[in-house]
Amino acid sequence: RCDGARPTCSECASRSTECRYSETEARQIRKKFQRLRDRRTAHGELVDLLQTLPESDAFEILRRIRAGENAEGIVRHVQEGNLLMELSVVPETRLRYQFPYIANMPSALLTPENKYLSSLLYEAIQAGSPSNEAAPAQSLLEQSPYAKPIHAARMIDPLLEQAKASEWTSVSTNDRLMRRLLEEYFVNEHPWELVIHKDYFLEDLSTGKTDFCSSLLVNALLAKACVNTLSYQFMAEARRLWELEDEVPKLTTIQAGCLLHAAMNLNGHDKFGRSYTKQSVKMAQQMGLFHEHQSGNRKLRNAKAYTAWGLAYLPPYPLPDVAQNPGFYGEIWLRYPLDQQLYPMGFGHNMKAFCGLRIILNDICAMGFSLSTEPIRVSWSHALQLQSRLETCCEYYSILILLFDSQLSIPDDIVSPLTSAQRDTAEETIAQAAIQLESLLRIYYLRHSFESYGLLMIFLTHLGNITITHIQQLNEGTLPSQPQPQFPLHLHTRNETLEALRSTIILCLKGLYDQSRNFYVSGIVFDVMKNRLSANEKELVGRYVTLKDAEAEEVAAVDRSQRVISEYVIPIVGLNGDPEEGKLANLVKKFGDMGVEE
Repeated sequence: RCDGARPTCSECASRSTECRYSETEARQIRKKFQRLRDRRTAHGELVDLLQTLPESDAFEILRRIRAGENAEGIVRHVQEGNLLMELSVVPETRLRYQFPYIANMPSALLTPENKYLSSLLYEAIQAGSPSNEAAPAQSLLEQSPYAKPIHAARMIDPLLEQAKASEWTSVSTNDRLMRRLLEEYFVNEHPWELVIHKDYFLEDLSTGKTDFCSSLLVNALLAKACVNTLSYQFMAEARRLWELEDEVPKLTTIQAGCLLHAAMNLNGHDKFGRSYTKQSVKMAQQMGLFHEHQSGNRKLRNAKAYTAWGLAYLPPYPLPDVAQNPGFYGEIWLRYPLDQQLYPMGFGHNMKAFCGLRIILNDICAMGFSLSTEPIRVSWSHALQLQSRLETCCEYYSILILLFDSQLSIPDDIVSPLTSAQRDTAEETIAQAAIQLESLLRIYYLRHSFESYGLLMIFLTHLGNITITHIQQLNEGTLPSQPQPQFPLHLHTRNETLEALRSTIILCLKGLYDQSRNFYVSGIVFDVMKNRLSANEKELVGRYVTLKDAEAEEVAAVDRSQRVISEYVIPIVGLNGDPEEGKLANLVKKFGDMGVEE
């Protein structure tokens, strides 16, 4: 019907008037549908933001919703680069994190031999400290990897930006969320989970190819990448797909089995998870993964060799030189806030060092363990040889402490006694290793904190148990009254020594507590170690983390004893100790029984 809106009606034209047409019902419905679709899109994006933003920013969005703001306005506010998004990822370039309890670096660590306190990273941290009155070196602060925490960086990879994991899993349709989970995995876990070749996997994930990607592998990786109800959903889907696999071994199935085991480790179910790795090793042997491949497709050849090293660390062929064959390893490129430059993580060098360390660990285990019930001491010459090899590796200090502690822990009347010089060397080696280990953890905390997922639990646990032992010896009066090399934190007075030890144990337990937000087992280890403390130390720890009351702790103890099916050995026993005493499940039961008796 003409309402004069359009000058195309002949009748209106003859009267020299404008045509006006009212909207048809169909057009009104289409416009209404478009408005509803726009509104639904805004609500969908709002849900995405709540799922992917840091917790503090998600709470800020929730506050705006409760204050009555509409979804479109909130999403627009975030997308236009407002300060909410900007501040959520831009860290301060000054010292951000402060040690709990005692703010300063312990004086026992401030030795000329402590090379980490003259490192570029520590200098950058000190330059950014508000207490540092000297003018900082600007060029130093401009280097983002030294000036900003790793959790502020984002992985930049075109293949990841194109990935649609929803085409590979039935658990979620939120590709933005799953891309972020994949990113978190490759930045925080991939450097230690040397199973899949990142570039090959992401290429197939984006293109739909199945040489290096499968639905089983995607679900297993996502189960490892997140820690919440979604993790259990991905895990359930991966286990379902595992059961549907045919008997023909495939590279992606082998990789998925390793990731399933790793994910179950974090939930305290490593006893069951180990079966997946055993099946993966069997399939790898059937595929000939542990034999060098000279022919065939280059990518497939690389992927097989890569997985073989990640699975066993002992293939009969060497890893390629990083500089000559960087494509074998791939690289992870990071971009930090307010910095357009891309920085490499040095993934190839990390993988080569990590695999080298595992080879040395295998040799130590072969020397230190046997079917004999009698304690075995690694020969002194072998211990020095292993020390020389370990000096080139990460995790050096934690292993060094175990290696030389085994030299001291066996009574001389059982095996050949150490000479006085050998005993002094072992004690000094342990002392210096403990100093370096604590220095590394403290420097890491100052720059990055312990809140983001990292390979930290084993080191925090090891240092924490050493410290608890020293506190117990101090309280029992068995700690030497004069400074000794095996007690690097021993200071001038008993009170100074106790305060320094308390500073260390609080930092370790806070780290385990923070890591428990990322995976379940860290919380179990935290509870086990906390139960080794006296009431005074527990009260101090409670100032920095939330401790359960007695009733809640009793309920939690029952829950842990039912959920933890773990054979993980906490480093409270040495190479010569009984592993059963350090198994997590046994310790959970032990402290649970003690709580019931009390």
